[in-house]
Amino acid sequence: MAPIDSGRPALGGIHRHTKAGKSARDLSSKGPSLDHPQATEKCTMSSLSEYAALKAQVLSSLDRYESALKEGKLSEPSLNGMQMHETDNPAYLASKNFWDSRDVLVAALGALKNTVQSPATRLSELSLAHHISAALQVAVRANAADQLAAAGPQGLPATDLAKAVGLQPAKLTKILRFLANMNIFNEVTEGVFANNRASSLLVTSNPVRDFVSWQTKFSLQTAPQVADNLFDPKKGLSFDPLDAAVGTTYQIRESGHTDMWARMAELTDMSEFARAMSAFGDAGNPGWIADYPWDSLGDTTLVDVGGGHGALTLPLLQAFPHFKAVIQDRREVEGAYKTHFEQKLPEALSSNRVKFEVYDFFNDVQPHKGDGFTYMMRWILHDWPDHKCEIILKLIAAAMSPKSKLIIVDTILQPASIVPKDAKPADLIHASVWPLPRSQGAAGQLKMNVDFEMMQALNATERTPKDFDRILNAAGLKRIGMYKCRAQSDVIEAMLA
Repeated sequence: MAPIDSGRPALGGIHRHTKAGKSARDLSSKGPSLDHPQATEKCTMSSLSEYAALKAQVLSSLDRYESALKEGKLSEPSLNGMQMHETDNPAYLASKNFWDSRDVLVAALGALKNTVQSPATRLSELSLAHHISAALQVAVRANAADQLAAAGPQGLPATDLAKAVGLQPAKLTKILRFLANMNIFNEVTEGVFANNRASSLLVTSNPVRDFVSWQTKFSLQTAPQVADNLFDPKKGLSFDPLDAAVGTTYQIRESGHTDMWARMAELTDMSEFARAMSAFGDAGNPGWIADYPWDSLGDTTLVDVGGGHGALTLPLLQAFPHFKAVIQDRREVEGAYKTHFEQKLPEALSSNRVKFEVYDFFNDVQPHKGDGFTYMMRWILHDWPDHKCEIILKLIAAAMSPKSKLIIVDTILQPASIVPKDAKPADLIHASVWPLPRSQGAAGQLKMNVDFEMMQALNATERTPKDFDRILNAAGLKRIGMYKCRAQSDVIEAMLA
């Protein structure tokens, strides 16, 4: 895949036909159809009102989305049924057309909702959004999805569910109905609930449940501290990780700890968090491997800085047999690394294609130097504020040769400014069009949520391209490319400045 900077095909739409042979857009408006070239010349997107442009984007994106379904021989997604869609499988890599059309469709639908809904109603809803996390936590702790999975599509009365876990029936009914109103669970008949496609992910065997469980405990408890933390005259101006809101919530300094992770390990079982993060990594691997030109690196040795148990390195070694790798992390991670490779790629251990090194990326000199090494980091920089990232990057830069590359897998944010009417595809990282925000609105909300999470938990941040340029340049590096990936994170490529 070419770097984002080189552009990509413009977004377009095809006809979505009804039984009468007319497109949905022909039937939706008495005005000129954008489907026809003559009409397009007279009625371009830039000449439409915001409302009309959003309407047109919803319809054209639906056409393109349905085309992508057809091209991929994919089924239509279900809202209330229990059947998972093919693209719900983390191992399935959908087409680029599918990803772009879905993103624009979700963003346009979200923006159109925000346009037609009363802003007072919307703000009132959002002020009560914490109830969503609270309700999800109850559903997870009650193992509601597991019980309903056994019941099948006919469902179970909430009274039976409540009895099994010792909850008050009317209150559990309220929780499940609250979630069913957002299409999480399905209220088959009054008081009787079944799983649907969304709630089916909350069964105990699914790592999405681990993520939901962790966030609705860890993050929800911290959220009330954020405003006081930001307005605190000392903590609000600090970028010390211990001065983040989590530090106040969990009394990290007061407990004698020097970092959040040690404190959390003392308070809770961190295996839930580990499963959640591992699953998110596994879901991103197909896109990262397919959408960055790893083959162009030649016969290189990957140096995975802060690589953990090798969640990205292992599939790279599977996909590119000519690669070797060194995984660098804390000593306590080495056992997980050995187990991971022994179970999934034992030949890499026996042939010495991969090895583990104890490495402190804040203090240790990078021992691997020269043209034969490619350095990479996945989800490392977003855990740290700028001044800490500069330390990490300078140690890597000191080992790099003029031909060396640094590959950064991380979320690339965009500002929430509205896409200009005359924006070219090359100007954008992710699919977005006027009058949607560059940040993709509803389609980019998870990234914005994680960015907020980084701030409240670690005084850290996700970054825009300009933000990445700032920390790279401070370390004597320069960005030479950005690669949009079919994953929640993307790839930045850097070399010595």
